[in-house]
Amino acid sequence: MSDPKGRLFKRLIREYEFLLEDYEDVYEIHKQANMEMSSELNKVKPKDIFEADYLESEEEPEKENEPGHNDKDLKKLFRKIVFICHPDKAKAEDNAARRTELARYYEQAVTANDEGNWALMVVVAIKLGIELPEEAEAQVEKIQTDTNQLKEKINAMTQSY
Repeated sequence: MSDPKGRLFKRLIREYEFLLEDYEDVYEIHKQANMEMSSELNKVKPKDIFEADYLESEEEPEKENEPGHNDKDLKKLFRKIVFICHPDKAKAEDNAARRTELARYYEQAVTANDEGNWALMVVVAIKLGIELPEEAEAQVEKIQTDTNQLKEKINAMTQSY
């Protein structure tokens, strides 16, 4: 007999990983379009209006240090990831590209931990070659929710001006 739940889990992770890369591309395009639009608006704005009057700040709100969830299994996976890719644990023999890659994985793991995002945490663990705990496959519904939220973010950006 086949393993439909395991297959669904793998498909969801592949979909989330694709959407994550797609989100990065859409975000960069969106950011560039906003900069170009701001530049064009700046050329035609009245002299008595300052740029700060109509530009939104891109500063992100400060995040709390404590994660907003209470998922022990996610925290265990997070600790395994951090053990490998924490910037303070960078090996001298790692080249700069590898250290940058590990720092990126670390940032993603921190975000996943803070948001309780199983999908992102699993993607990072897979990329680092960490064996997934059995509990990860039980999170199919949560991973589906994370995937849908990422789709909504992409849709919101592509549907904006």
